[in-house]
Amino acid sequence: SRTIAETLSDQSLRQEDLGAATGPVACLHLAAVAQQMDDPLRTERELKGLIDGLPSGGKLFARLLGWTHRAFVADAGWRALDPGAQLALIWSHAHRICSILLEHGVDCEQLAAFLAEHPAPHELGSDQWRRVALERDCASPTFFFPIALAYHGLAYVYGDAEILSAAPSLTDVLGDLPFLDPAVRDDLQPGLYTRDHSAPNEMGSFLQLRPRGLLPNGPDPDQTRAAKRAAALLELEADPSQWTNWFNVLVFGQPDLAEDERDRLDAVFRDFNLAQLDVSETSAATGGYDLVVEVRVRLGGPLDPDTLGRKLFELASDLASTHRGQFKFDDDGAASKALRQLLEGAARGSVGEDIPLALDRLVQLSLAVAAAWPASAASLRTIFDAYARRMAPSDGAPIWRGLVALRAWP
Repeated sequence: SRTIAETLSDQSLRQEDLGAATGPVACLHLAAVAQQMDDPLRTERELKGLIDGLPSGGKLFARLLGWTHRAFVADAGWRALDPGAQLALIWSHAHRICSILLEHGVDCEQLAAFLAEHPAPHELGSDQWRRVALERDCASPTFFFPIALAYHGLAYVYGDAEILSAAPSLTDVLGDLPFLDPAVRDDLQPGLYTRDHSAPNEMGSFLQLRPRGLLPNGPDPDQTRAAKRAAALLELEADPSQWTNWFNVLVFGQPDLAEDERDRLDAVFRDFNLAQLDVSETSAATGGYDLVVEVRVRLGGPLDPDTLGRKLFELASDLASTHRGQFKFDDDGAASKALRQLLEGAARGSVGEDIPLALDRLVQLSLAVAAAWPASAASLRTIFDAYARRMAPSDGAPIWRGLVALRAWP
C-alpha cells in the first residue's frame, strides 16, 4: 500500500535519507515514495533500476520466495500464523536475503540455479502441510514470475494515472520489458495471467493492482487467463491421458476454478483410469500420476479419501501386472519410477493443515498400494523406515504404525 510513502512524507524525510535501493522490492517502494514526494526524476531512476535488474535480481528474488516458503513451512510457529502474516514474513525475509546477496555482487543466475537444485531442508511432516488460502493468494510464491513485480509495481507507483502519460521518458525502457510473449504474437507473458485479478490479498500487497494504459492495444490479463483456462479444460476433457493437459489446467486454473469448472474437472478425474496416463515423457520435474492428483486436490471440489484410495489401488494393481518381480526403490528402472510417482500422488492427495491427520491418510494410501502391488512392499518399508528414524514417535506416530504394518509383508 501507499502507507509507506505517506508515513515517510509525514515524517518530513528527505529523499537522501532513504539511501539507495538494493533489490527489486526496494526499488518499487523507493519509487513510490519519490512519486508521493513529487520527485519524478527519482521515481524514474528507481524504476529504471528495477527494470534493468529484473532478469537477474528479479529472478533471484522469485527463487528466494519459493525457497523461503519451503523453509518456513518446517517451522511450527510460522504454520500457526494467519496467511497474511505468513506471506509478510516470506516476502520480507526473501527481500532481505536478496538485498544482502546483491550488495555482495553474487552471480544471480548461478545462485538461482543452485537454489532450484538445493531446496530448503524438509521433513515429511512439514511436506504434508498445506494451506489453501496461502496458495490462492495473489502474493503466493507458487507460480510467481519476476515480470509481475514490474507490471503490478507500476500501478503501485503511479496509481490511477496513465503510465505512459505520467512517465513519458520511460516509454523506451518499458518497451524493453517482455510483457508480451515473444514466442507467441500478441500473447502475454505467463507471469501476468497465472494470478487472477480477483485473487485474495491477505498481505495487502500491490500485486492486485492493474497499471492503466501500459498495454493500450494489448490483451487483458484476466481475459487471457479465462480463455486459456477454458481451452485447457476442453483439451483435458478431450484427452486426459496427456500429462500436459493436466499441467495446463493447473497453471491456468490458478488460484481457483468456477463451480461449473470444478464440476467438470471432478468428472474427468472420476472417470479417468490413472493407468491410461502417458508417463513416457514425464519426470520428477513435470510430474506424472502425482500431477493428476495435484490438479484434482488443488483445483477440484472436496475429494473423498476413499475415492482417491480406490484410484491408487486400481493404478497399483495395473502396475503390479506390468512390473512383475522385486525391485529397488532407488534404481532407475520403470517400476521404481512408477512407484515414486504413485507415492508422490498419495502424498499430494493427503495434504492438509493437520499434519498428524495428513500423515495418517498418507499411511493408509501407502498400505493400499502395498496391498495391490505386493512387490512394492519392500521399497515402501525402506522409505518408511528412513522417515521413521528421523521423526520422533510423538511427531511421526502414523509413520511408525505404517512401518510396523509393512513389516508384516515379506
